[in-house]
Amino acid sequence: MLLSKDEVAKILPQKFPFRFINTVENLDKENKEIVCEYYFDEESYFFEGHFPDKPIVPGVILVESMAQSGLILISKILDENTKVGYLAKITSSTFFNPVFPKNEITIKSKIIDQFGGFYTILSTVYISGRKIAKSKLVLSL
Repeated sequence: MLLSKDEVAKILPQKFPFRFINTVENLDKENKEIVCEYYFDEESYFFEGHFPDKPIVPGVILVESMAQSGLILISKILDENTKVGYLAKITSSTFFNPVFPKNEITIKSKIIDQFGGFYTILSTVYISGRKIAKSKLVLSL
């Protein structure tokens, strides 16, 4: 582990219950890539309504986890803590498999473009090496 839960908490402006990164496992500033992890506790607030008889993680939460991984990457490349970053655009998102309570996801993100304060991120979510979702996002600082 490269960054602990406490270290991640110092970087991201999002706080519990809306922080969806637990740890950073790898960070490559030169290639502008990051690998993060998050565990979905069965007590997570959204499982109560999505869906009560067969809870799954909402796709928007997966997109948020991808955006948060991108914010950590940007803050580390800029060598400063992220102030407040914004999701400016969801260019595309595809969901291949559901995520259930007690699943741990791995989020791999890469900056592919930057224009001023806007960063285009390609991000993929995995569970045990199996692709779960992918998105192309634009984040702004």
